[in-house]
Amino acid sequence: MEVCFFHKSCIDGTMSAAILQEHIKNKDNMIFIPLNHGTSVKEAINKHLPPEGQNSKEISKIWFLDIAPKWDDLIYLQSLRQEKQGYTEVVIIDHHKTAANTISKFIGKPIEEDKPITLEYDFITFIYDPSESGASLTYKTLQVYHDQQVYHDQIDKELPTIVDIVKDKDLWLWRYQNTDEINDFLYMYTDKPDLMREFLHKDVGEIAAKSKILSEYKNFMVSKLKESWSNSPLYININDKKIPAINTPIYQSEIGSLIAKEHNIACMFYITGDFVKLSFRSIDGSARAIAESLGGGGHDNAAGAIIDKETFFKSLIN
Repeated sequence: MEVCFFHKSCIDGTMSAAILQEHIKNKDNMIFIPLNHGTSVKEAINKHLPPEGQNSKEISKIWFLDIAPKWDDLIYLQSLRQEKQGYTEVVIIDHHKTAANTISKFIGKPIEEDKPITLEYDFITFIYDPSESGASLTYKTLQVYHDQQVYHDQIDKELPTIVDIVKDKDLWLWRYQNTDEINDFLYMYTDKPDLMREFLHKDVGEIAAKSKILSEYKNFMVSKLKESWSNSPLYININDKKIPAINTPIYQSEIGSLIAKEHNIACMFYITGDFVKLSFRSIDGSARAIAESLGGGGHDNAAGAIIDKETFFKSLIN
């Protein structure tokens, strides 16, 4: 049995999982699990492989797509391997700079975060490229696996347009005219790689046409959210830095970018259970450093973290 963890509530992460599902030969032998930065690998295994993760002994390989195990996760995976509970290989395919730093610390060797690298260390294979999105890097990695005659189905040499459009939005490249519309449509299928997979075979023009009204509605809502915050601004104090904060579980990149253009940085948040999920967008490259100070991470200008509610409410500033 193989397990694939992919970035939860993320188009790029779900597309990464869809690509793997599309091209793996033994599809019935793999379990796909969405994972966010606030959930440990141990928690996820115990939840999805009951009872209490005992079926983990049957796992031969674990994939991490568009998300990387944190330090504690790596120690946990290492301990399981040492206890001979069935873990034989961990493959990490990620493009976030925080991942490069974590793996560098774990292996005790420097990794240049601005350069692509593929390395093998003990039970870990780490494929990293900050110039790619999770989905495009997954696709290109599977091309290599296929060329090496590893057990994947035939994969075309050319990157599918739909995958390139996901990359276009995830890295904010904006090379396509309909990038926003198509990604708005795909957002409805996050955490569902079996459904996302179908769009690998559909015409992007058709998808864009269907999603035009969704994009118009999104733009309207983003404008209203920005107006609401401007009329009654809220801030959060993180490391003695006063950061504009807005309560929204949706359209975080869009509203964050609007506010960041005026204030250099923005924090979007929403409460889930006993925790608060924070998403940062910046102009000056400070988003990642702030997220990492809270145990999170990501890109220089787009990052996230999770903190407990008590800490969060103490940090709010009217």
